Formats: sequence, C-alpha cells, structure tokens
Amino acid sequence: MKEYYSTVEVAKLCSVTRFSVINWAKQQILKSTKTPGGHRRIHRVDLISFIKTYKIGIDAVKSEKLISNSDFLRCWEFHKSPATSDDHNCKLCVVFLSDTKKCYTLREHGAHQKIFCKSSCVECGYYKTIHLDQEASKETVSK
Repeated sequence: MKEYYSTVEVAKLCSVTRFSVINWAKQQILKSTKTPGGHRRIHRVDLISFIKTYKIGIDAVKSEKLISNSDFLRCWEFHKSPATSDDHNCKLCVVFLSDTKKCYTLREHGAHQKIFCKSSCVECGYYKTIHLDQEASKETVSK
C-alpha cells in the first residue's frame, strides 16, 4: 500500500481535478508536503482523514483502495489530524496507554472514563467514522 500520493492520484480518488487538490493543499484543507522538485505529495493517513472529514471520495476508502484492517486508525491517530483534532491529551489516556484498538469498547466495560474526551462516544467523530461505518458494512453484507 502506498504511503504518499501525487495530486493527480488524489484527484482521481476524489473525482476532482488536480487543480482542486492543489487548491486544497494551498488552503491547508488537505495536508501535503513538497518534494525537492516542488511537487506536492499527500500522506495516506492525511488523505484518509480528509476524505472522511469532507466526505469527498469516500468510496475510495469504503472500497478499501486506501485502508485495510492492517491500516486501522486508532482514536489517537484519528484525533492527531488538524482536521479532526478535538484537543485530546491522548498520551495520558488509558486507551493510548493500553494500545486499545477501539476506545469505545473500553467505555462499554467501564475502563475508559472519558477523562480526555469532550463528547460522548455517540457524538465523537472517531466513533461515527469507525464504528458506524463498520456497522453499516455488516448490515449491507448480511442483506
């Protein structure tokens, strides 16, 4: 799986022109880096976060062109992105310290006390992105 994508590749995944991708990068809506030659590159994690936040090219994520089970984002990886950051202090959280895959499962067992989260799990962008997308996928498969 690729780590970095060109503006042309991102444009194809998002069904837009490369100029739209360049504009998003210039406006810092989409995080990018520049090569020594001046070409923009977008890291896969930043692209996934962008797609899930803005719902542009979401089919690329859902069809697993960008993400697989081995690339699962934990809550602190999700919240570290400027697009999804909610001022989490992840390094002190029991979820981070225990390297838990899904933070909301700890809450169900009483271990995660929502000390560093400002919202309930149901309101959390991570929960909505990871849990609800997985539940929707299971329902689609079972039908």
